[in-house]
Amino acid sequence: MLEWDDFPKVEIDFMNTDHKECLEMLTELSALCSQASEQNEVYAVIDEKLQALQQHLVEHFKREEQAMEATAFPPYYVHKTEHEATLQQFQQVLTDWQRDRDLGFLTRYIENNMMNWLELHAITMDTVTARHVAQNS
Repeated sequence: MLEWDDFPKVEIDFMNTDHKECLEMLTELSALCSQASEQNEVYAVIDEKLQALQQHLVEHFKREEQAMEATAFPPYYVHKTEHEATLQQFQQVLTDWQRDRDLGFLTRYIENNMMNWLELHAITMDTVTARHVAQNS
């Protein structure tokens, strides 16, 4: 499991704060999934945490996009498009979870897809974005 101490940091504090919060939320969801069993009361908590993560992602991405716009970041639309795709995929996973309650799928999505995506996104797009924003603010 990815730990904050090992997570790649960027040059902008608010982005690091958002990444840390997102990683903590994903870690908590992963732990909840491992505690859950079919029709377990933990499902209600998972639902709540998924909604909170979705809201976090919307706000997290909005802050980054505002910083990119404010500093005329040239590949703004490439970065924004990845945010939109991630939100769209997350919404589909939420819909599928609410319909199927497939705990194995949700666990794999959180632990593999989302955690890996967050780290890769931070290493690539967010590192470049943060450097640009830091130099042009």
